[in-house]
Amino acid sequence: MPSLWSLPVGADSSVAQAERLRMSTRGGSSPRRLGDKVLYVSTSEAGSSLWHSEAGAASEIWNATRGSVMGAPSLEPGGQRIAFT
Repeated sequence: MPSLWSLPVGADSSVAQAERLRMSTRGGSSPRRLGDKVLYVSTSEAGSSLWHSEAGAASEIWNATRGSVMGAPSLEPGGQRIAFT
């Protein structure tokens, strides 16, 4: 089962600690971060869905029943709109 991780990037990343992101789904892929918000794709037998996670709480924002999300979602800089295929 895929999991999502966050790692700070800086001058001395050799000592950085990775943080596992909490998800309400069985797994996730293709994460995109905007501040404290994380957008990711989750896949099940029913199809793919887009999820939004903030402060450890996740909610489904779109699903493709019997379909799939083909690529990673992209957030506009203001975080108000999402593009995906």
